Amino acid sequence: MSKKLWQPSIIVKKNSNLFAFENYISKKLKIKFNKNYKKLLNWSIKNSPEFWSRFWDFSKIKGFKSNKNFRKSKTFYKNLFLPGSRLNFGENLLSKNNNDKAVTFISENGFREERSWRQLNLNTNKISKFLKKINIKKGDRVAAYMPNTIETVEAFIATTSLGGIWSSCSPDFGSKGVIERFSQINPKVLFITDQYFYNGKKIDILNRLPEILKLIPSIKSVVISNYPGKKFIKK
Repeated sequence: MSKKLWQPSIIVKKNSNLFAFENYISKKLKIKFNKNYKKLLNWSIKNSPEFWSRFWDFSKIKGFKSNKNFRKSKTFYKNLFLPGSRLNFGENLLSKNNNDKAVTFISENGFREERSWRQLNLNTNKISKFLKKINIKKGDRVAAYMPNTIETVEAFIATTSLGGIWSSCSPDFGSKGVIERFSQINPKVLFITDQYFYNGKKIDILNRLPEILKLIPSIKSVVISNYPGKKFIKK
């Protein structure tokens, strides 16, 4: 394709994170990229350990950054950047805690709701406390048989904040598919919706629950979320 379809304006470029990162690197390392993306790209490839370390600092990632930048391997995917570094995904994702909009949900039946960062933090914290109360610890598996609602996002962040392992599947899955997937990981908790909508039709989910619990005995706690976006109810 020889014709350029679109190009950002100078204002858009100067307000971009990429431009801010270029300026950051230029000042820190005394390198001039002259607003040339290819130069910055080539630098990041040739100096990948330095790039990832600097990007951690620029992004203000919360966690422990190791002073070891790189562990090289002849096998590409075994190369390790910042080995020994540690961070909590949930903590970093919820770094904002204000009234700005964080997430929006719109269902097929027209229902719409939004959460601010403050609400998202509050709800996630409540779920995290619940998971702690039922003794969910680092490495424990939590499963979700849920649609893409805000409650699903909140449960996911709460799980990862505790170091839990999250696995989910859509309500489109039948009981057999759910059982085959989740029985492999032995989850202790199941988040499940009561229903969802597809092509204008309401489809009930809870009638599948007895079979799921019978064939995945590791599940000790079930949390039911009323579709769409109502409060969690412990069963």
